Amino acid sequence: MGGYAAFEILRQSLERFLAAAFVSKSARADTPEGKELRQQTIDRVSDNNFYKLIDAVIDLDLPEARRSDPVLRTTIEKMARDVGIKTLINHQIATQDRQSSLPGLKDIKCRTMVVVGKQDILKLSFP
Repeated sequence: MGGYAAFEILRQSLERFLAAAFVSKSARADTPEGKELRQQTIDRVSDNNFYKLIDAVIDLDLPEARRSDPVLRTTIEKMARDVGIKTLINHQIATQDRQSSLPGLKDIKCRTMVVVGKQDILKLSFP
């Protein structure tokens, strides 16, 4: 969420930034498939399947070699529980309608670091 918020702030007021860092973020608008997945998440999440959703997201987002790491899984599960269902839904709504930030990238004048990992994964469907 932080990267998407930063792109929006950059779009509205470039002068507020001294430096920026984007870690594993996309400057693109959501694809039709991404929007549909977000809507499915909103429609399907409830108290009784929230924890199943957390497990599915962990399995989608982590490289296979890290999926069975108990410390990492527990940390991610705790963060998701702390954030909760309402915030998850709000994040889905906010990100599914985001604008493309690609046109404004050329206007960023501050020092900027972009970080991605060779094992970063993006999948657009739940099991």
